[in-house]
Amino acid sequence: GCSNCGAKGLKRLLQGSAALLKAELGIDAADDATIENRKAICLACGTYDFGVCNDCGCFTAAKVKLKTGSPCPQGKW
Repeated sequence: GCSNCGAKGLKRLLQGSAALLKAELGIDAADDATIENRKAICLACGTYDFGVCNDCGCFTAAKVKLKTGSPCPQGKW
């Protein structure tokens, strides 16, 4: 297999885990209205798949809660 592909996957997993931890701790948190708006956009998006954005690989439940640092890869928010 491609060792570079495995490294990319691991990096994405670590980034997603860090974002999830920050979101759960309320660090760099967006306000409730922003979170709800982002959730609605993600749920209607064709790349959303069971809690994961297939475009960037992030856990959307965490990503929508972050105030900065992780915008939608499609520029929707």
